[in-house]
Amino acid sequence: MSNIEIGQLYGCTSATVGNYLNGNREIPSDFIVWLKITYPDIDLNILFKDDEITEISVVKLVDNTANKREMLKDIEGILNKYLQ
Repeated sequence: MSNIEIGQLYGCTSATVGNYLNGNREIPSDFIVWLKITYPDIDLNILFKDDEITEISVVKLVDNTANKREMLKDIEGILNKYLQ
């Protein structure tokens, strides 16, 4: 997905999305939650890597149920770490 598409759906500019992805702005927790709810198959780990990313890829996973549980655990751990 392009930054424009994400921004239009989320309600912000493509520049804001770009700033989240390239590390110029801190990614707000509500964006992460919105992204996960809107695209449950997305791998949110990509947002927390040191590499510069320019777009978010949505990939259909083979075992949705197991992967969703794992991702939700990962998200909970990340949110707990940064929201304490």
